[in-house]
Amino acid sequence: MPSYKADGIILKARDFGESDRILTILDRSLGKLEAVAKGTRRTQSVLRGPCQPFSHNLFFLWQGRTLDGVSECEIVESFAPLRDDLLKLAAASYMVELVDDIARDQDPNPDIFDLTLEHFRRLEAAEPTPANVNHILRSFDLRLLGLAGFSPSLDACATCGQPVGLWAGVGAVAFSPVAGGVVCPACRAVSAGDGEEGQGDTPGPVVILLAAGTLATMRHLATATTEQARILRLTPRAAKEMERALRAHILYHLDRQLKSLDFLDSVLE
Repeated sequence: MPSYKADGIILKARDFGESDRILTILDRSLGKLEAVAKGTRRTQSVLRGPCQPFSHNLFFLWQGRTLDGVSECEIVESFAPLRDDLLKLAAASYMVELVDDIARDQDPNPDIFDLTLEHFRRLEAAEPTPANVNHILRSFDLRLLGLAGFSPSLDACATCGQPVGLWAGVGAVAFSPVAGGVVCPACRAVSAGDGEEGQGDTPGPVVILLAAGTLATMRHLATATTEQARILRLTPRAAKEMERALRAHILYHLDRQLKSLDFLDSVLE
């Protein structure tokens, strides 16, 4: 039976049969794949410990007709704190659901793998406070959206393309998920269904107002290195505005609400 190796992160594990689990694994060079870990739910199984959500492992797999299987598994990074702390668990659950939606089966994207691993490490090392978690998640959102080709327009009007510097002053800037980013006053005025959050014919936020400082922070985080993102401090206002804008942007592109958001919101309160 043909076999192969995978160096991957477990995005999720779902029960299968009486004692097995099907793992969704994100591999740096193979992309996203699924494999059955037989007997994993039995307490004496040698696969039970390594085959936990968020764990970064070296997998030895066999190829099956319809579903591949895990024969051996070695832990590279367990990321146990992401499962042991409620706030970190909620944040990691959000991250892997978003990656699972964006990553394609057997379509390698090393940058998404590296980004996920990098933010798992940041989350593991961070003090579990809402401010720290929100900071890490907004950095993750912006960079993942860029890698996936869904990055919001933050440097120019998403409708007409005029650079932000030509029309944005010190006041609030309008962010439109439907348009795909910030919109200038002229384009906002003529856009159909324009309004504040919760208004208009389109479900959910139509326009979200961002302070000038919030927009500058988003532009910085979208291209920041890990260290640059780590030392940046978010004001409560910027964090909240970014959260609203990016959630609406993600909802528009995925066309569904992430299930993990209810859990995340419940522990962030």
